Order: sequence, then structure tokens, then C-alpha cells
Amino acid sequence: MKKIASAIAALFAIALSAFAGNYDNFKVSVYTRAYEVEKMSDPEWLETTWNTISSQLKVDKIYLETHRDTRIVPQSTLDAAKKFFKAHGVEVAGGITYTISEANNFQTYCYTTPEDRAMVQKIAEYTAANFDEFILDDFFFTNCKCDNCIEAKGDMEWDEFRVKLMTEAGRNLVINPAKKVNPNVKVIIKYPNWYDDFQGLGFDLEHGPQIFDGVWTGTETRDPSGAQHLQNYESYGIIRYFENLRPGHNGGGWVDSGGIRMGSWRYNEQLWLTMFAKAPEMALFDYRQLVGVKIPEEPQSDKTIATLCDGVFTAIDKFIGKLGNPIGIQSYKVFNTEGEDFLQNWLGMAGMPMDIRPDFPEGKKVVLLTEQAKGDPELKSKIDRQLRGGGTVVVTSGLLKAAPDVIGQFAQLRVEGDVLVNDFGRYGKSEKDILIPRVRYFTNDTWDVISAGRPLSGGTNGFPLLLRGKYSEGMLYVLNIPEDFSDLYALPDGVLNQLRSILSADLKVRIEGPAKVSLFVYDNDTFIVESFLDEPVSIKVVSDKEYSGIENILTGKTIEAESGNRYSLTLEPHTYQVFRLNKPESFFADQNNWFHTEEAVNDGYADVLYFVSTNVFKSFDEEGNHSFRAVLGEDERKAMSREMAKVYETVFKDSLNFFSPYYHQTTFDAINLPKPDFDLIMGETGAECLDAFNYYMENMNGGRPFILAGFSQGAMFVKSILKNMTDEQYRGMVAAYVIGYELTSEDLDCPHIVAAGNATDTGVTISYNSVCSVDSIWPMVYSAPATCINPVNWRTDATPAPLVYGDLSLSVAVDPAYNVVVVTGYGDNLPKAKFEAPWPEGNLHHEEILIYAESLGRNALDRVNSRR
Repeated sequence: MKKIASAIAALFAIALSAFAGNYDNFKVSVYTRAYEVEKMSDPEWLETTWNTISSQLKVDKIYLETHRDTRIVPQSTLDAAKKFFKAHGVEVAGGITYTISEANNFQTYCYTTPEDRAMVQKIAEYTAANFDEFILDDFFFTNCKCDNCIEAKGDMEWDEFRVKLMTEAGRNLVINPAKKVNPNVKVIIKYPNWYDDFQGLGFDLEHGPQIFDGVWTGTETRDPSGAQHLQNYESYGIIRYFENLRPGHNGGGWVDSGGIRMGSWRYNEQLWLTMFAKAPEMALFDYRQLVGVKIPEEPQSDKTIATLCDGVFTAIDKFIGKLGNPIGIQSYKVFNTEGEDFLQNWLGMAGMPMDIRPDFPEGKKVVLLTEQAKGDPELKSKIDRQLRGGGTVVVTSGLLKAAPDVIGQFAQLRVEGDVLVNDFGRYGKSEKDILIPRVRYFTNDTWDVISAGRPLSGGTNGFPLLLRGKYSEGMLYVLNIPEDFSDLYALPDGVLNQLRSILSADLKVRIEGPAKVSLFVYDNDTFIVESFLDEPVSIKVVSDKEYSGIENILTGKTIEAESGNRYSLTLEPHTYQVFRLNKPESFFADQNNWFHTEEAVNDGYADVLYFVSTNVFKSFDEEGNHSFRAVLGEDERKAMSREMAKVYETVFKDSLNFFSPYYHQTTFDAINLPKPDFDLIMGETGAECLDAFNYYMENMNGGRPFILAGFSQGAMFVKSILKNMTDEQYRGMVAAYVIGYELTSEDLDCPHIVAAGNATDTGVTISYNSVCSVDSIWPMVYSAPATCINPVNWRTDATPAPLVYGDLSLSVAVDPAYNVVVVTGYGDNLPKAKFEAPWPEGNLHHEEILIYAESLGRNALDRVNSRR
């Protein structure tokens, strides 16, 4: 089912990206209210107004509203408008606003009153009869508290009642009736910008995105000092959140001219922030505004905000296609849970890239938990799993106050009142007093990372802004959030820099400097920095050590790294700059660092990328210094090439292109190092293997399907690659062979690691370990395997398979209790390892490929053919 759902999402995404051609990377659409659609019955008015818009802005699509405020546009007017826009090469779709009187406190229909329910259904049916796609504007909610609603609510809370009511109404009054009239119709819901309050009026983010054909995202942040008090960053962050609700089904962003009185820059910001989030379509609200709202700086001109739109879209289109998928700090928001509302947008404005998710993030170094995580009854076990796995959890003071018993399982903390602070010691001072919660803790159970006082330096008391405590293999932080979130902007640069450093562990880049400078990060080593300040600002960009410079994508200018991989740049007010992280030339760009034979790469349909096992037992550099990572001298290369050649000749020679990198593998004698030292070395080796994989994908793969394979140490790094590959890379993978190493239940939580179930499934990972008996298990390579497949009959149960190996007739079967492969029939003819093996007698680790070579080669080809 997961594969089917992914395929559907991909098809929907493809449909959304079928751009009309005005821009290379996105569509531009205009939403038109029923009031203006009604006026389109006048051909002269329609021609004149359309000329005003189209002379300033390239439009791909128009949404014609059929209903708003009880006004239903006549059929004849709809017919004339549709004909006009299709004749002008513009795609046409419908729209509905389910209001009775928008001016009367956004009065909506009552979804418990039979007459109103009948009208809602009638409007949906009428719209579906006219369009193959229509969108519901912001107001598909209920604020009604009539006697019918009060009675229907009963003992439920208003938010619980309204969520259930509107989910039912969406399915039974809109979607199902519309599809009965027009089976081809796509019904899309546009969600407004106040997402943290949705449940109060019946928007259901848990089920709504699943029952509608798609969602649209309100990215109108307008004037932050206005009634909603939304921060600029939300125009980006909300797109990412809604995309995570149902990947591939977020159709685009939606901006109006609210906030234009602040200046053109505020309107423009909303547009480009929406596009930074990779929205496939930009909807402009509305036709009337594009005709009549003038550019603030040019009130006497005939130009309207349509000109601003065209300028932004033309600029964005030059680089947006060069950016990868947006990524950020993973923050968990439980459905219909309130608390610390919209906090992630303030953090985003403070230079911490946010990525809000409706599920607890897995496989990340850092997880951010605000008060919005309190609604998860399994929160404690999820935090425990993250920490035991060596990860970091950052909880806010809001979550600590809301769920003290949960957080208390990991550190003994409590909130006792509030304190005023303005001095953060070595991290700097703020220009104003800041009110923060007072967090009590046990000294040395947790530790004060950032202290604050009034004053702190030379003062008599201090209070924690950031606490840290060890739990199992992980680290728990408590971040003290000011009572007024805006005071995050008043924190000294030093405080913000420290917070960014901790929270951004999963990102390859971060910034240093004041608040109101934001960072947007993508998974292909590109990023954007934007200033929301009213004056020029100088900042530092900090990258991982693997990079040597940053290149401005628009100008081509490269900024070289300073000490500590820092890069200095200056941003003008309300501007952005787009960069690519530059790496030194990859070690694997040298073709001498790849295994070659004349036949190995033969332009076949598919590839194998193979990582060898440990072939170097002890290594010394040219000066005779002992190294636990193999230097690649002549002896080391010969040792690796023997395995590469053997695997190629016996498994893959007659079927697939074969690639295998020489890498600075961890030497065998490193096994005796203390675990922290061993893990550090293995991490460095794993990073190099990931670099080899990425180099292969970018420079050698050529778009062909590929198999990823590794044995022993190489299998460990295949697992690591699977966890770090992008979704796009994964789509090209036929299968992965993790040979002689285990897959644990935690490994199977990774979306790119799916246990193989038979001989021909694809996108899967094959894992097995062989022994003559379970007494021969070697814990170094399999201590808690969660899966195993028989590499002869390709079954996961205990059904045995015969195997002829040399002069021996063997039997191979999975032991389901231990998830290992048991090989019987050797008798006294056990194969000997070519060196003194550290595993028990009867363990067949050294035979994991040779004994099954013919079966492995045949299976690899079967899976490739299954993929065709």
C-alpha cells in the first residue's frame, strides 16, 4: 500500500508540474471572486480588465468562483467567462467560498441545519458540472453557535464537535456529490494561514488532506502588526508543513495584497517566500486587486501590483529550479494540539530553518519539541527512543510546563514563575529586559549551557535560558522561550548563534548574526539567506568542513572560506541571496580510485555499485605511522581489488555494469579500539563511502537503474547510504544487498530500507548472515536482526533450499527465531578463513558471497528485469 500511495502522490505531483509554459518552474494563477465573475457578463469590462492584468503579468490559470455570500454566478456568465479565457490560452478552474456574509464576521453556512446543508451540496454540484477542478476558499469552516449546533454538540468541546462536523460535511456535502455529478472532478481545499487555531473552527488537518484531492496553502502574512500577528517567515514555513501532511498533494501558495501599505517589499516577500518552499503554483488573490491595487511607491502610475508579481516571478524562475528539496530543523506538531502557537515562525525569523511535521521525526540527529507535541500519548516512548539512539531532543519551556511528568522521566525539571533578564554573560547583552520562565533543575543532573541574569556578569543570581542533560546515549536540551515570542529577536547574536549550532546538527550550513535574518536550506547543497531588516546587515555563513567555498548562483561569484569554515557577506534591507556550497574536487573524481576491467562497464541496462569488505588488517603511511584508516598504497589496493574482481567475475560479469570504489576503509585492527574511537573512525569512513555513492550518482550512473551492494564493512556503509540517500536517488534503486550484516527494527524505520520479501520485489533491501548453527552467531555483525531472507530460494520462512557448492550438497534455511541463515551439510569440511578469524567456529561470514555467487547474480538480474 505504501508503494501505491507513493505512486499516486507522484502522479499528482506530475500533474501539478505540467506548467503552461509562461515560467519554467511553476504556474501563476489568479483567483476571481463571484462578485468579479458576475461582472464578466459584460464583454467590455472583461476585455478591459484582462488587458490591465495580462499586459503586466503572465498568467497560466484562472479560478472562477461560482459562489460567495449567497451569490451564485449564472450559468450564462460562467460560459462566457470560460470561453473568453480559454480563447486567450488560459487554463480555467472553479472556486467556491462557502460564506453567507463575509462582512458579518465571516458568517458561514450552518452545517447542522438541513436547509444550509442542502445549499452547500447544491453549490458543489453546480460547480462540479462546470469544472474538472475547483478549490474551496478559506471559509470551509463553521463559526455557527445556533441552537441546532448547541444541541448537536452535546457534551463535546466545540473544537472536537466542529472538526467532526466539517470532516463529515466535506465528504458528504462537497466531495461525494461533486464526484457523482462529474467523476473526473478534483476537489481541492485551500487552508488559510492561521493553522494553529484550525481545530477551533473545524478545519481537520489530520483527515482533510486525505479526503480532498489536494490542498492549497494560504501564505498571506501581510502586516505582522495586524490582527493575526503572523511573522513573515510563515509564508515559507506553512507550505512546508502542509506538504508534510500529505506529500505531493500541496498544490501551491496563495497571497493577497494585505500589508501592501508597508511597501512593495512586503508584498514581494510573501511571493518569493512561498516560492522558496518550492510551491508548484502561485495563486494571486484576487482579480479585483490585480486590476485596482496600485504600487505604493508609484500611486500616479497605471501600474498595479501585477507588475510586482511579474518582477518577482521572472527573478525567481532563474534559480528556483536549481534548488533541491527544502529541509530544516524537524519540529513535531500533534494534530489539533495548541500551545506556543506559531512559535516555529519566530524561530525561523531568528535564523533557524524550520520544518514542521505531523509525525515524530525518525533518524534525525535533532528533534525540536514545542508545546504542540503534548497531545501525543506516546511522547515519552518516542523521546526515549530518540535519546537511546544517540540523538538529541530539544524541548521548549512550554512543553515542560504542559507535560512535566513526561519530561521528568528524562531530567528533573520544573517551571516556577518568571524572571526578567538582559545579560547573557559571554554570549552578550540584550537592549531590553526579557521575561522568561524560571526553570528549576538539579545541578549536575542537568547543566546550564546559557545563563541569563539582570545582570549576570557581576550579578548575584542567574537563570537558565538553555539547559542540557545526558540520557542514555543522547542529550536532552530545554530551551527557555520568552513569554513574548518577539523577544527572541532581542536575544544577543551570541545566544542565537549557540542555539542555531545545536538545533542545526542535521544541516550542512547555518548562519551567525542577529535575528530577522532567515536561512532556507535544500538537500542539494544549495541555500538562501534573506534579511527582513530595514538596514544593511553583515552575517557569517558557517558550513560543514567538507566545503571550501560558497558560490552565488545568480552572480557566479565565489566566497572563500575563512577560519572555521565561515563566510562573510552583507545583505541589503529586505533582500535575499542564493548560494551553492562548493566542495573540493571529490577523491572519487580520480578514476584511479575506481575498480576497472575492460568489460566491467559495458553500457548495460543497469548498474551495480559494490563496496568491499575489510581487506586491510593493518596500515602504515609513508612515514611509518600506524593508521586505523587504510592508506591506499599498492598493497591496500591489491587487497581490495582481489575481492572486487572475484565479486565481479563470479556474480555480476555477464549481466550488469560494475562499479566499485577504493576507499580508506577502517582497518581490521581498529576493532580493538574503545567504542567511541571506533565509532568516530567508522563515521569518517562512512562519510567517504557516501561521497563515493553521490559521485557515482552524479557522474557515472547516467540515469540507469542501479543495485547497491556491500559485504561486511561495505554492507554497514550500504545501510548508511540508504539512510542518507534522497528520495530521487531511491527511486532509481532496484535493490540493495546488505550482505553479512544485520538489519534491525530501527533500520527498517527508514523509508528507504524495506525488507525484501521474495525473489523479484524492487526498492527493497536484502540481508542475511550464514552459520552452521545458531551457536556460531557473531554479535559483531548480527546481534538483533529484524529480518532475513534465504539467498537460495528467496523466502523469509524456514523452507529449506538445496545448494550444491563444489563437491558438497548443502541445505540452506532461515531460522525465524534468530533471523539467520543456517547451512547444513558441511560435516567436517568446514571452509577455512584465509586469516585467523575472530568469529566462532561454524560461522560462515567469510563465505557470504562465494557460497551463493550464482544465486546472487541470477537474483540481481531477476530484480532488474522485474523493474523494466
